[in-house]
Amino acid sequence: MANSGRVPIGYLGAPNWPSLYWPFGPGYDPIEQFRDTSHTLYYIQGLLAFVTLAKTRTLRLYILILIPFIFAIGGAFTTFITGSLLGVAVALVYMTGYFVMTTWIPFLWALINILILVIGGYSTITAIL
Repeated sequence: MANSGRVPIGYLGAPNWPSLYWPFGPGYDPIEQFRDTSHTLYYIQGLLAFVTLAKTRTLRLYILILIPFIFAIGGAFTTFITGSLLGVAVALVYMTGYFVMTTWIPFLWALINILILVIGGYSTITAIL
């Protein structure tokens, strides 16, 4: 059978995802991340701030409960729009240059996007930059 030039000779199939080095070995435990003291303190401090704000009665309780959901919906919408635009832009650049995109490239660009959005959340940093 003649090779059409698109598939290498001896190609058996796509490699398993992620097809690159996987840093999470056999001893990796995701629950261990939440047992970390600093992360646990962040959650406790967030709950304490919520309870303190609820006790001051400056806002009604249903508004206090609604605020995190509004931020989550806004963040999800922003992430969807910026991620879609960035994904299309990266795909076009790679297709134009005839590059092969590995599975880690979209992930790394998503991290860059997240870092830019986090930096943009601080008004003093964006004013300086």
